[in-house]
Amino acid sequence: MFPVRCYTCNSTLGQHFPSFRDARRQGVSVGTYLDEIRLRRLCCRRMFLGHVDNIEDQIKFANKDTVMDANGTRLRRFVKHTRTVVCD
Repeated sequence: MFPVRCYTCNSTLGQHFPSFRDARRQGVSVGTYLDEIRLRRLCCRRMFLGHVDNIEDQIKFANKDTVMDANGTRLRRFVKHTRTVVCD
């Protein structure tokens, strides 16, 4: 999941990620895109450069009653069992 804010300067970045993902799928270079949205700070640029989107890989190991919508949000339909850990 992409962070909503930059870890260093606390500026909001989350609103740019869906368009960033679409631009990358169309083959636009990362530097060109970040210049277009006027991200000049290196700390904010590294948030995009260092992000690995692996939610599709993680959802394979989730509960079978988990569904993803078009935006990649996990929705739990049913929780059939609970796990209890005994500490002796």
